Amino acid sequence: MTRFASRSTRRSFRRAALFALSTAILGAALCAPRDAAAQNADSKRGSFADRVGAALRNQGPNADRSKKPAVPSPNGPQTRKGAVPAPRPLPSQRFGAVAPAQPAASAPQSCLLQSSRKIGSADVVEISLEASGDVVQTTYDGQTERAPMEVVAGFKYEERYELYSPVGPVRSIRQYEQAGMKRKFGASVARPLLDASRKFIVSDFDGKKTTIYSPVGAMKSEQYSLLSELPFNTVLLDRLLPNKTVKLGEDWRVSNDVLAALLGVEAIESNTLRLTLTSIVDDFAEVELYLQGDPGPDGQPTPSALVCASEGAVVEIELSGKFQFDLKARRLTWFGVRVDERRSESVAAPGLEWSATLQINVAPLPEPQKLTDDVVADLRGPVEPELLRLYYNAQKGFWRFQHSRDWKMTQDGETSAALCCVVGGEAIAQCNIVSNGKIDLESKPSIDAYKAEIKKGLGDRFGAFVQDAVYEGPSGDSIYYVVADGTHETVPFRWVYYLVTDDDGNQATLMFEIRADMLENYDDSGREIVETFRIVPRVDPAAKAAAEKAAREAAQKAKKDAANATKAPEGLGLDAKTSNDAPKADAADLERAPSPEK
Repeated sequence: MTRFASRSTRRSFRRAALFALSTAILGAALCAPRDAAAQNADSKRGSFADRVGAALRNQGPNADRSKKPAVPSPNGPQTRKGAVPAPRPLPSQRFGAVAPAQPAASAPQSCLLQSSRKIGSADVVEISLEASGDVVQTTYDGQTERAPMEVVAGFKYEERYELYSPVGPVRSIRQYEQAGMKRKFGASVARPLLDASRKFIVSDFDGKKTTIYSPVGAMKSEQYSLLSELPFNTVLLDRLLPNKTVKLGEDWRVSNDVLAALLGVEAIESNTLRLTLTSIVDDFAEVELYLQGDPGPDGQPTPSALVCASEGAVVEIELSGKFQFDLKARRLTWFGVRVDERRSESVAAPGLEWSATLQINVAPLPEPQKLTDDVVADLRGPVEPELLRLYYNAQKGFWRFQHSRDWKMTQDGETSAALCCVVGGEAIAQCNIVSNGKIDLESKPSIDAYKAEIKKGLGDRFGAFVQDAVYEGPSGDSIYYVVADGTHETVPFRWVYYLVTDDDGNQATLMFEIRADMLENYDDSGREIVETFRIVPRVDPAAKAAAEKAAREAAQKAKKDAANATKAPEGLGLDAKTSNDAPKADAADLERAPSPEK
């Protein structure tokens, strides 16, 4: 069950020590591909153990729960543009006509809002997202720091439905033509993209949660985040329909499970979303989305903001939007929404305050254009576990590995990285990775010496060693394995160390910090990270360029020598084209000559 943090927990993550990462064994470490500015901001929030300790401390009986975080107004800060996205013009409006404010007596007063979609139907979907706001964190000394963030994203894909029910499970296969984002954080800019090798994506809603994966193979962490973090998944838009005939002005609601899936959160504590049929013009119905709290015991309205939980954070959302429904085709064809979100800090991530405008255009197809029967036949099949794994190639670091979706990437540096494991809304563990560079294999310490360094690094946090071993990893690397128990500010922890050394002396440390009270929820998924971990030494760009230049020059020289070898000696009156005595290059010599590609 997802647990909602107390009000004080949202302000509680204020300690910063990076104690485990300051030792000679680990150096600096903390891990989702992010730029230098984001990494610097995250490091000020403290280590995993510091943030957990502060969170648990502030959940105690003496915690201050009196203050509530401010909720953005529906229109957002004055410095931000826009309110509800303007709906796509109706047919009459496109030719200059103006729809009446109130429908005439002969105009329809009700309509059936139920999709005609069926298995095998397909759409072309275009999505645009614009967002801006601040990443918020509380530092060790209690100061609040804010860093501006801007996001622009665009998506286009054909979507074919393989399973459909207006109230049951839904599954679609997509072929992406475009999927990319430009994210500006401070002075840094990142551009995650979905590459062509993963253009086929399955979106599967089982009635409670949505699973996104590629039927072709495991996805990169940044590709999965790009798709999974976009709200209002199109396989769920039909769940906004009441599936009955409604009158103008009539309203309805959606379930908590559907709303949570639409917003991409884990749970809804307060569902205040309402939908109302506002107009019927030219065979198009328009529906408005808004928030409205129920009257309290005293008859006064209660707060209207949606209160949600996501990855250990409390999320408060204000939203307003509209969608258009084609009454002839009986299909939802346009959706627009304005969202203002305030996300608290959590053990797993800093806070976020931002506003976003999302627009979705859906063009129904008479029949699939790209996702034909032959194409989707090769994409159908059961969801194998390996398809749900994520693989990670360090953008700057010296490693690659796979991990489960419970592990959230939080940082990626040149010599260090980190992931946080979130299960059921609780951050239960963190994996810290650091490069130790290249060592002399002759001077490699014994495991006893390594344990002594661990004990020294943990200091007064150390309790006792639980287990240790030396073994060979799946790729032949030497691995030291050490488990230690201890406490940090009275909170019990377990530290699991892996010292990985390859045959060339390249070395890295993986250290897992696990909350002892959460060990029963920790399924040892971190072992998959270790078993798939590979050290990938980086080639110096200058040295690589010099080697390539030398190879090209050698190839050119060999070619020139071969040409010269076919020329007849001067003064002998022999024709080089006909003389059998002209010296020729040996075939073996030509074979040994490096090619320009090498």
